[in-house]
Amino acid sequence: MPLLFGATTTVGISIIILKQLTNLVREKEWIINIDDKFLNLKFRGINHHIQLSDIKIIKNLGNIGLRYLTIKTKNNVIKIRVGNTGLAPFSKQKDIDELDAFVQYLKPYIDKHFNEKVLKNIVQPNIIPNFGVYVVKEEKIKYSIINRMKPWQVVVFILGILVLIMILFVNIMEYIFFK
Repeated sequence: MPLLFGATTTVGISIIILKQLTNLVREKEWIINIDDKFLNLKFRGINHHIQLSDIKIIKNLGNIGLRYLTIKTKNNVIKIRVGNTGLAPFSKQKDIDELDAFVQYLKPYIDKHFNEKVLKNIVQPNIIPNFGVYVVKEEKIKYSIINRMKPWQVVVFILGILVLIMILFVNIMEYIFFK
């Protein structure tokens, strides 16, 4: 009975916290204006006035119902997240379409001034329009260990770490309960 009460209480508190966090995200809106040389972004009352030549990395990642657009400059990192799936219920399909249209509008500039990073750990690289990580041509492309791996190697790596964690957990539990 105490275990059932604890589990129910934990799930209830988690749902309440998730509901409050969702309400915080739901009221936010990005305003994006772009001209030939500048990108103006406004979010939560903060204005970002970025010169296009200051952008170092553009990441356009995601899946069917979720988009992660990250713009890294010399001074800051701007992250735009939109989604309408169960795990990201804070946008509408119209928002996703507008973000895709924005990236499509930037695509000629990206093609001219950026190199695309080859991501070997992605199973299907054309999930969304203009999917990819773009690095400015003057910068050397750096790959992390995960980005150099193939998808099956990533799965084996994660499973290996999980097995190690389970072995450590079992050893600790044996030590605590069976001294």
